[in-house]
Amino acid sequence: MRQTFYILTALIALLPAALHSQTATQTQPASQNSWFRTSLEVAGGFFYGGMNEFVYERGEILSLIDWQERFIPYTALTATFEVKNIQLYLNFMSALPMQSGIVEDFDFMDPASASHSHYSQHEAALEHHLEVNPVIGYELALGNFSIIPAAGIMYRIRKWTANDGYTQYPGQPKRDLAGAIITYEESIWFPEISLGLSHTFFKRFTVLLEGSFYPYLEVKTTDTHIVRLTRFYDTMKGGMGGYAGIKLYYSPKHSDKMDFMLGAAWEGLYSQKGSIASGAVGYGEPDDLIISRADQSKIESSIWWFSLGIVVYPEKLWQF
Repeated sequence: MRQTFYILTALIALLPAALHSQTATQTQPASQNSWFRTSLEVAGGFFYGGMNEFVYERGEILSLIDWQERFIPYTALTATFEVKNIQLYLNFMSALPMQSGIVEDFDFMDPASASHSHYSQHEAALEHHLEVNPVIGYELALGNFSIIPAAGIMYRIRKWTANDGYTQYPGQPKRDLAGAIITYEESIWFPEISLGLSHTFFKRFTVLLEGSFYPYLEVKTTDTHIVRLTRFYDTMKGGMGGYAGIKLYYSPKHSDKMDFMLGAAWEGLYSQKGSIASGAVGYGEPDDLIISRADQSKIESSIWWFSLGIVVYPEKLWQF
């Protein structure tokens, strides 16, 4: 996973040198009216947010686990292929594995109280956060304005490990812990319906507003409590989410071979309640799973994204 991040990061570092070499030898720009166009956007930045998973017992909250993702560096790559205004986007993202903040685990074991009864806090390490997102759209050009309706699918996998920390239980002294305490793996996919609005001004600046709606979520998680030697398997089908973002592009005066990009976005995910199964932690998968008839789980996620990137146009780089 770390290797994927470094490969995408290397692309960002090498692109300026490649552009300088190509610009020195090119004499004619590609036609703006070409029926087939491509572009490659390589970006880097950080995201800030987190994910909560709730467990309910007979409709009442039983536990809450809060995984933080604080200022996580990431790299992203978007390849765009356009044929007569039909656009295909292939998006890839990889985050840098690192210490991501803290994880807090709240248990509500006292039905007579609305506050938590059991609490633990640990250091949260993000093991990986990877995304693949193909999208197809159609650009409607209206002078300096463009409208781009689109649809696609997102597939995302994430994993955290909770290390060290402490527990605080009723009637007991604070207990310090060492080593790996919890691991949490999540895979999620969802369809998206999106709309982009872009406007070019002063000939060199383009602002792009993007909005997406996720009408359905399917989430699978594996929550391993190492100290308790118990593993939970949760499946949540249904829910919704959304995305809103803005990007500003700048085209350098003396080159039509590249643009620079600055962006910010927010995404929220809200699943419906799903099923829970559990088993003992051993070698490989547990032999016997216990399906809970009374318990259900759901997730909520909120992330802010900030990015800086460069867009290159291969057909212009290859033309001499």
